[in-house]
Amino acid sequence: YGISGRARLYEVIQKVDEINKNRKINAPDHTFTCSSYDDIALKKFPHIAKKMDERHITYNNMTRDIKEREKAGTLFVIRPPEALGIHRTEKNPDELERVYQIGRSEALKHLDELKDYLEI
Repeated sequence: YGISGRARLYEVIQKVDEINKNRKINAPDHTFTCSSYDDIALKKFPHIAKKMDERHITYNNMTRDIKEREKAGTLFVIRPPEALGIHRTEKNPDELERVYQIGRSEALKHLDELKDYLEI
């Protein structure tokens, strides 16, 4: 990212502090209770809690697999040329349209390569 490790760590700490400040504002009595608001649901469905706890492992494995398969030529990947700067829960139609157009543009740029890959 072009930022030294210490600066990145500082940035992460600042972001966590910001998120926790906003969470406290919305928490009952503006305090943390040291339990998840979904604690009852997670105890009722432990398999979901386990999957949530392991999601970073699954994500890392999938990411590694995609890179390996792309490098081996067994997977064709189209990705944006740079970070999109959008939240995964974005609802703003203008932002969604913006990233859709970026994706569409990238797909069109790589269409001939994709056809070759698919042997069309």
